[in-house]
Amino acid sequence: VSIWEDYLYTLGDREGGCKLICVNLENGEVVWTAETGGGGDSNGTPTVDPASGLVFGVSKGGDLVAADAKTGEVKWKKNYGADFGGSMMSQWGYSESPLVDGDLLICTPGAPDALLAALDPDVGDACVCEITAQRRDRFRVVARLNVRHLEAERQVVAHLLHDLRSVHRDRNPR
Repeated sequence: VSIWEDYLYTLGDREGGCKLICVNLENGEVVWTAETGGGGDSNGTPTVDPASGLVFGVSKGGDLVAADAKTGEVKWKKNYGADFGGSMMSQWGYSESPLVDGDLLICTPGAPDALLAALDPDVGDACVCEITAQRRDRFRVVARLNVRHLEAERQVVAHLLHDLRSVHRDRNPR
C-alpha cells in the first residue's frame, strides 16, 4: 500500500477487474476505485506523486493508469505492449511500482527500445526511452526502481533478471 495524507492506496481484483483503490484512513471506507486493466490481481503497489496530486498503478497485463489521488478520475492510460512494444516474460505479469523522480514518472515497459521509459506524469507522454539490456532475455526488471547518486551523477538503478544497470536520470532531458 501507499499512504498520502488521510488516504491509503492499493491495487486489487475487485468487481471482475484490476482496480486502483483509495481508502479513507479515518473510517476505512472505500473513497473511489478506478479501472486499471487486465491481468488479475496486481503484484505492484501504487505510487503517489504529491506534487501533481496523481496516483499511478500498473496491472499485471501492463496497463499503467494515472488517476487524481482525491477523486479517482482517470487522467490517462498507457499499455506497455501497445504503447511501448513491451512484453512480459514471466508468469507473474508486470509487478512494478512506477517511480516518481522530480518531473518524471519512470516505469519499465520491458521493450527492446524502452526497457525503462520516463514519462511526463501529467499527460503520460514519453520524454525519454532508454535501452539498458542488450539481450532479449534480460529485458525484465525484477525489483523496484531506485534513484541513487553514483559517481556524482543522479542515476536510476534497475535490477534486471541477469544484470544490475544504472541509467543517467537526465540523459535526455526534455
